[in-house]
Amino acid sequence: MKPAQNIDAAIDLLLTNFVSSKSAAMCAMLMPVAVAALTIYWIVTGHAVAQGRHAEPVKELLGKVSLISLVTVLSLSAGNYQVFIVDGLDAIGTAVIKAISGETSLAALMDRFADPLSILAAKLWSEATVGIFPRAALIFAAVICTITQAMLFAIGLGFYLLAKVSLAFLMAVGPAFIFCAISPATRKYTESWLGQALNYIFLKVFVSISVAMLTAIASQYAEHITNNLDTINIVQAVCGLQMTAVTLVIVMLFQPQLASALFGGASVAGVGRAIAQLLLHSWLGSRPSTTSKDRNAISAGLGARPPAGNNISPSPLYQRYALNNLNANSIRRTA
Repeated sequence: MKPAQNIDAAIDLLLTNFVSSKSAAMCAMLMPVAVAALTIYWIVTGHAVAQGRHAEPVKELLGKVSLISLVTVLSLSAGNYQVFIVDGLDAIGTAVIKAISGETSLAALMDRFADPLSILAAKLWSEATVGIFPRAALIFAAVICTITQAMLFAIGLGFYLLAKVSLAFLMAVGPAFIFCAISPATRKYTESWLGQALNYIFLKVFVSISVAMLTAIASQYAEHITNNLDTINIVQAVCGLQMTAVTLVIVMLFQPQLASALFGGASVAGVGRAIAQLLLHSWLGSRPSTTSKDRNAISAGLGARPPAGNNISPSPLYQRYALNNLNANSIRRTA
């Protein structure tokens, strides 16, 4: 039985169909807009060249033509987008995971490391039910071992699937952001999209590295308990295994921040924390209170007035010099 690989395969099938259909719909939606925009652009550019008013050298014009051709081929063709962008970015994460762990996905890695914990839990349950009266200590140890396995499985696979689902959402709307690379004014949106995509890709990589490195410790600990079940204090050993698992979970919880710091974009942990805080504030009703005077000042564009004794002007920074100049001009006119 391979539960992690079964879940991963089902999610992969669902997300592959989702990305294929939605990205194709996005390409179809962008096609008329792109054709109209590029037609207008080339008409204006050709008219400027014909009248000799085009200041760019021929080399830059040819480079711009090549860039526009490449961007349109990648962003307006669903097949090219799937092959070169979606499969290419996904292959980066898969190659790094395979180079580090020897497996092509985190799910296969978790199933491999979960075997010692499953064997230990099964042996504890079987030993606890031998005889007329069940052994409470072994039942307690079996429960702790099962909870440990479930905790490692849920946290590790949860982060992996969260990154995979978030990446699928990005890939579904990717053609629009790839098309933004056609102009220097909108190229920043392409860079932001690419940084967020790499964030989710390497979140899967970092979680896989953590699982490969840290779950091996718990698996070796479980094997040691299984081989020395009759010579050690089983409750104390299993509690030590639980504390080790909690430590490993804490390490895995910091992987989203690491991926976000390296590649930019929003961290999945940060988004979840922000949503939780928003729900908590709305549930508790804890909103910042403002007086009617402050509300009138805000609606007038003056901002909230600072407390007494503070020399900070209530006007925004961008208005101060303009107001000073207007006052100085009015004084000059009256003089």
